Amino acid sequence: MERLVPSNERSRLIPLWKFSGFVLGALPTLAWRTPTWLYVTVEAVETFVDVHYKNHIIPLEELGTAPELLRLLRHCCEEEIHHRDDASRRSGLPAGYEQKPFLVRIWFTIVAKGSEIAVAFAKRV
Repeated sequence: MERLVPSNERSRLIPLWKFSGFVLGALPTLAWRTPTWLYVTVEAVETFVDVHYKNHIIPLEELGTAPELLRLLRHCCEEEIHHRDDASRRSGLPAGYEQKPFLVRIWFTIVAKGSEIAVAFAKRV
């Protein structure tokens, strides 16, 4: 990524995002003492990330520019989808947002919206 994206176009908040990711995974696991909530958290984040990647991939495909970056983004997106699906399976909960218990849907929404807000913030910094 460093080779393809100029330093002035990269997020300056990577250390904050790494710390936030750790805390976001640790808190629900410690609070509820079960890995299910960690898997729900991962599923929510990766669901957001899938959409976020596609919001970049689709315009690049339409423009036909930056083929190397496009390949990298597709590869990264595929990995995130795999993480999402693996976390969903490991959670032991029903697949699909609407089939999950109410409290799980609330946490999922909080995590997904938090990810969305973080990206919006990063674009301004």
